[in-house]
Amino acid sequence: MASHAGSRPGPYKVSVDQHRETGVQTFAFGPFVVRYLFARSKDSVESGEPGQDYIAIQYDDRSLVFALCDGVSQSFYGDLAARFLGDALVDWLWKRLPAGEFHVEAIRRMLMECLSSLVPEATRAVQSIPIPPDAPPMLRDVLEQKRAIGSETTFACGAIEMPSPSQPEGRIVLAWMGNSELQLWGRDHDRTRELDAVWDDRYRWSTKVGPKGGEVGIFVGTLRDVRRVLAYSDGIVSLRERLGRGLDDAALKEEAQRLGETPASDDISFLEVELQPEQVPETVLLALPVPATFQVRATEDRIGATWATVPGAEQYEVEWTKPSGEQETFVVGKTWWTHPGSEGEHALRVRALAQGRVGEWSSIRSVTVPARAAEVPQPPPPPRHPKRWIWMVGGLAALFFLMICGGVLLWSSTSGTGPLAALLRTATPKFTAMTTHTPTPTAAATEIPALIPTLTSTEPPTPTPLPIATPICPPTATQPAPVPGWLPESPLPTPPPYALPEFPPPVRPVTGENAIPENAVVAVGGPLLACGAQGICEMRIARQDVSGAAVRFRQPASPVSPDTVRWVWIVYPADHPTTSAEPISPLLVMVEARDGTRALWGEAKLQDGQATWVYGIDSPGGLGTFVQGLPGTGEAVLVRGVWRLDRGTWIVEVIEGGLYRFSQGMNVYVREPPTPPPTWTPRP
Repeated sequence: MASHAGSRPGPYKVSVDQHRETGVQTFAFGPFVVRYLFARSKDSVESGEPGQDYIAIQYDDRSLVFALCDGVSQSFYGDLAARFLGDALVDWLWKRLPAGEFHVEAIRRMLMECLSSLVPEATRAVQSIPIPPDAPPMLRDVLEQKRAIGSETTFACGAIEMPSPSQPEGRIVLAWMGNSELQLWGRDHDRTRELDAVWDDRYRWSTKVGPKGGEVGIFVGTLRDVRRVLAYSDGIVSLRERLGRGLDDAALKEEAQRLGETPASDDISFLEVELQPEQVPETVLLALPVPATFQVRATEDRIGATWATVPGAEQYEVEWTKPSGEQETFVVGKTWWTHPGSEGEHALRVRALAQGRVGEWSSIRSVTVPARAAEVPQPPPPPRHPKRWIWMVGGLAALFFLMICGGVLLWSSTSGTGPLAALLRTATPKFTAMTTHTPTPTAAATEIPALIPTLTSTEPPTPTPLPIATPICPPTATQPAPVPGWLPESPLPTPPPYALPEFPPPVRPVTGENAIPENAVVAVGGPLLACGAQGICEMRIARQDVSGAAVRFRQPASPVSPDTVRWVWIVYPADHPTTSAEPISPLLVMVEARDGTRALWGEAKLQDGQATWVYGIDSPGGLGTFVQGLPGTGEAVLVRGVWRLDRGTWIVEVIEGGLYRFSQGMNVYVREPPTPPPTWTPRP
């Protein structure tokens, strides 16, 4: 094994000669151990043609970049495109890769622009290649047709940057197009699935059009768990698993010779970069940078803060200065903090923590908790009046009493006894039985007013009806009707049908990304707390009193009585801030009644067949309602799939390899492998 040393750290560059074989070569420099191999196909060796694969490496004691290209034989001199693009990629990675950039889309965009900008120069290089003068006319015609198409190649390339003050955990950037493959290994496990790569030679680079067939694949991450990086062409892809586990030099040479002797042999190129154990990034104790995008907010009785993830940080320390001047510190494992706060001005700052390292404090941010609004005095309640039924009972009693008195008087007058009967006898004319004429009263009848005092009949006063108390209803024009098919349920509270998780699902990127997936959504569930007069509903989605444990959303237009609902599921855009006072505009709301019946609340703003990324909790009360087959571990998960409307029910059809679980230590979502990955045994 060769070793470079000198007073200057480089850079140095190594590339293979496409006209001859390069046996297994190994060299060490700084933290890197590099091994590579190049062999032409049997046909190229016999005809004296150059190989169409190409390897180029550039390095110093802190950085290493590489490119491995496989020219397309059906194109015009594929070895030309491989060599041209390999050198251009190494130059771009070394000089123009943006420092400190961890956003995949930003690097993809810049590299795509670079690949397109190479077309004019590459076209001139293709046009400058002469066709052999002794070539037969038919061959000349074929070559000219291929020249018009251009020269094409697949590629795999990357950059490894050791830790520095600006990148405490270093950085690795990998890029690829086509079937030139890459492998990424940690200390003892295969991480290649995290690349989420498709090795297909339909994706390639062309001297005529630049990137062809699609976009370049990109992976970006830290060196926190990176031990080896492998790149190889399709000529040796049959040894994929053995290369990953580790082949010593003798075995690698023997396999390359065996493959080269087969009738369908292809060019072989292989590159391996290994980080020496003593240079593993975790052992380099460097200062942690200041947390970026530090923001603070306040509500009527609570303060909170959020900040960006610091690479390498395990925890964060928040210093809180209260309005009284008293200071208090908190250590948290997340990138947010919240606490009840009294009215007045509060000051906050934050710094990152790791084993043996303390980061720099952020700048102090102040926020004011407003004074609570004075309560408006309420008018005294109206005096209580007798109920309507009291009036009814009293009226019936009075009527009964009058009937009794009238009956007694009537009996006294007809029985001939008592003073009233005598009095009536003198005042009442006598009639002949069965007479039909009108009798003439006697004069005594006119004397009745003089004999009996005149009694003025006074009716009891009719009481004025009092206002009848009405049930208290929500301030809407009409009572909302229950969902059709639901039976009225008892208003007595019932226990929730599902368990709430401890914390809401964190919205974080997947491994290798620094931003959440585009158009991602969150699917959570919980009991409905209340729906207010302004059409805003609130539901609880986590037990712990943390930011995002309760969400507020706009009540759908469909009339659903909250009293009939025992559980609610809501789907909303993942980019909605959890600390925002603005209520969520949901994409889908589904409710479950007390009898277990489920129905949509309002209209779903989803499309059948729509690709999606969905954050949630692996439980029946959360994402498990939309994704079939989840084990129900209660962990935060992220799934990649497609929305499907199945017989009126919305579900997520997860694509193969589309399940990610949240890693608390890495603060990202990590892809869950479908099968246990192979292990790798280091070379002696």
